[in-house]
Amino acid sequence: MVAGSVEGWRARALHEAGHAVAAHHLGVAFRSVVLRHDEPSLGCVLIDRALPRLDGLELAYAPVEAVSARLRRRIEAHLMVSCAGPAAEAKHSGAAAGHCAVHEEDRVQALLDLATKSPDEREHFLGWLQARTRTLLECEVTWAEVTAVAEALLARRALTRRDVSEVAAEGVDRWERSRLRRPAVSEP
Repeated sequence: MVAGSVEGWRARALHEAGHAVAAHHLGVAFRSVVLRHDEPSLGCVLIDRALPRLDGLELAYAPVEAVSARLRRRIEAHLMVSCAGPAAEAKHSGAAAGHCAVHEEDRVQALLDLATKSPDEREHFLGWLQARTRTLLECEVTWAEVTAVAEALLARRALTRRDVSEVAAEGVDRWERSRLRRPAVSEP
């Protein structure tokens, strides 16, 4: 991706919108999503709390057995949000999606270490979450939300969580109106 090109900025906006819309769907609280002109990060979603905590301790230091089912679902949601940016960018470009952005690798690894016991389990667990993330983004309604948020990001460069919610709803409304205008396909 050439960041300075129109297509490069569209891909970056879709990447960040993928993170934001996935967070919106999965209940991962975030403050804002921004596009920036500086390297190496051309954008980010500011998550309210990067790693869940247990009794005030970073979970990265807790044993796998200490992770409750509720906490595991939160970890899964955070990992899916991390996967959603590369997945959205890949859906747009047709290329294979990477695991996560380079600046997210430590966070993703800490969450994987917390939720899994072995490298084999980690690999399969992450693969499953990536597949779930792609499925979320393949849904036409969700993709309409992602593209609407990306368009708003290109226009405004920053959106709050509330903005994302409103813009995503507008994207769904546009998608629904477009579905109503399509002629019905008749069966032979």
